[in-house]
Amino acid sequence: DVPTGLVPIAELGRACGVLTPVTNTLIDLAGAIFGMNFWQMGRTLEKLGMVGWTPEQISRFAMEGDVIDLV
Repeated sequence: DVPTGLVPIAELGRACGVLTPVTNTLIDLAGAIFGMNFWQMGRTLEKLGMVGWTPEQISRFAMEGDVIDLV
């Protein structure tokens, strides 16, 4: 759940200007416990193909699944 759930939540929050301190701490804590860099191996905006998307584009995609004219 950390690389596939928490990392994208934190990444999308960052892209939209939403602070996610608890989520970030959970990712860091899990990484320390398991000796893994979940930030690196997780579903980042780059891996999701969403680098450079605006908050409006992210919201539209989340609500409608519409990627036409988003990028």
